[in-house]
Amino acid sequence: MMTHKNKKHFSFFSVPALCWAGVIALLFSFYGASSFAVTINDAYKDYLNEDYQAAAENARSLPVKPETIYLTGLSYLKMANYEKAREYFQKVAIMTKQSPVYEKSKVKFADTFFLEGDLNQAKNEFCAILKNKRMTDYASHAHLRLAQVASKQGDWTEKQKHLAAIEDKYAGSVESRFVPILKGYGDYFTIQVGAFTAKRNVLALKNELQRKGYKVYVLKSESGYTIYKVRVGKYLRRAEAERVTESLVKDGYAARIYP
Repeated sequence: MMTHKNKKHFSFFSVPALCWAGVIALLFSFYGASSFAVTINDAYKDYLNEDYQAAAENARSLPVKPETIYLTGLSYLKMANYEKAREYFQKVAIMTKQSPVYEKSKVKFADTFFLEGDLNQAKNEFCAILKNKRMTDYASHAHLRLAQVASKQGDWTEKQKHLAAIEDKYAGSVESRFVPILKGYGDYFTIQVGAFTAKRNVLALKNELQRKGYKVYVLKSESGYTIYKVRVGKYLRRAEAERVTESLVKDGYAARIYP
């Protein structure tokens, strides 16, 4: 007769580890390893959710293909790791010219220089894109970047040339929306010292700067609500704007050159 003391108790958690290893192996064989693996959709989901580190890690764990390499580059671009982003965009270019992401990689490669502030190299890359007959779909983007480069370098004639190209040839493009903004900056450098929604703050700063001898003007902009931007001077050469900016910073102001 079996007593209560002699009974063997089996529970879910008493299965030996070796048995569980067999269960997991069976699940993999039944559902397939792909059910448990990261997919490119997972990486894109992370990218769209702005978790760029996870997107880069997931993309790197995937099979080496132009699409996964491109996504890795995009993720590093969003993290402002421009050197790393270039590394991956270059890999796409080396692999094949037939991939649908080849041309996108070339554009993003050029963008890394612009965003990094290497304007001369950015200019070289975007000029090469304009000359490439295979990349006509990206010509409007190249013209916009070249207009932005010219604006930052004070080459106002070059700026107007590229903006005119967008207006004439790519009127319906996304880039055409930025033309009025760049034109609104004017063909000069200026220095922003403050931005306010309250007029009393604007007047206080304006009067303070004028007493110190700065040439001040106020720019009003509407973007859902009114913002008053207090700016100093209009300079044809960046060197002039930089000199005045140094003076403003010494006087304790947070000054920034536009464009």
